[in-house]
Amino acid sequence: MSDFFTPEEPFCEEITYRDGFAGFLCAVDEALRRSPSSGRLPLIRAEENTAGLFDELHAIDTDLGRAGEFWARLRRVSTPAAKTCFAAFCSDRKDKERAVSRVIARILDEGHQALEDLGDADVADLLASSRRCLGEAHRFCGLVRFGELKDLGWYAPIRPDCDILPFIGDHFSNRFSGMPFIIHDSGRAKAILHEPGKPWKITLGFTRREASGQRLSLPLTEEELQVREDWRRYFNSIAIVPRRNLRLQAGHMPKKHWEYLPEMEDSQDHGLVLRDSLGSGSSLSGLFLQRFGNARQEGDSNQQIDAGGYQKNPLPSQGIPDQAR
Repeated sequence: MSDFFTPEEPFCEEITYRDGFAGFLCAVDEALRRSPSSGRLPLIRAEENTAGLFDELHAIDTDLGRAGEFWARLRRVSTPAAKTCFAAFCSDRKDKERAVSRVIARILDEGHQALEDLGDADVADLLASSRRCLGEAHRFCGLVRFGELKDLGWYAPIRPDCDILPFIGDHFSNRFSGMPFIIHDSGRAKAILHEPGKPWKITLGFTRREASGQRLSLPLTEEELQVREDWRRYFNSIAIVPRRNLRLQAGHMPKKHWEYLPEMEDSQDHGLVLRDSLGSGSSLSGLFLQRFGNARQEGDSNQQIDAGGYQKNPLPSQGIPDQAR
């Protein structure tokens, strides 16, 4: 077992990062440089999650070139292991950075076989985090509900526990290659944008809000509204009211997924608009057309990645799997 994993002391050094996975890669690289060969790997936390009154904090700036070099180094050792680490980072598990950073150190030192050490708590936690993220991505491939917009685009809101957009983009772009669509992670204010004939993108700044002073409905087509109404009528007609069992229903379809199911929502759509990265509100239909071809990429680092967790179309010398944080 690597020497990086000794028990932690009350007073310890912490490295903080921001800007998602690219920032995290920079932090891991810095942690490995700061640690002597027989020392303890410093703790790594996201900037907004720093804690510890007596901890010594070191903030690391995001350097895309540095992150790209470190990611390429990790992939040279093992691409499958790099994929697993990225999936674990995208999970919602608390303090995931600790396990991911320590396992990355072991992979660089021992190779892919480091992930076979199931007796190591960090390896076990990383594998569990990766399975949780990829498992949720797989489930959402059958849970996403699209609605047809009046501009001939399609819109689907979701609220997953993990950051799954990087892992479902290929599935939906391949399955609906001829459809322009948005898959909106409303909890993280980011979305997949797909236009026929172009690579899908992940962009920031998609936040839903009610229009102040007025109620604007989603710009759905008449056909879409009719299909939803027909589906609600069918759903209600086959129900046996005396045998209604919400607990059993929630067992088959957890309540956290009910928010965006047409059969569970009111017959009248909520008034919603989208606020883009610059803070200007616009209707979803208009924003859909405006976004294609010029989706904002934060620091030019929000590059498309595939379901394997690594970049498909890297910018020059920046082969990192960034996820449009």
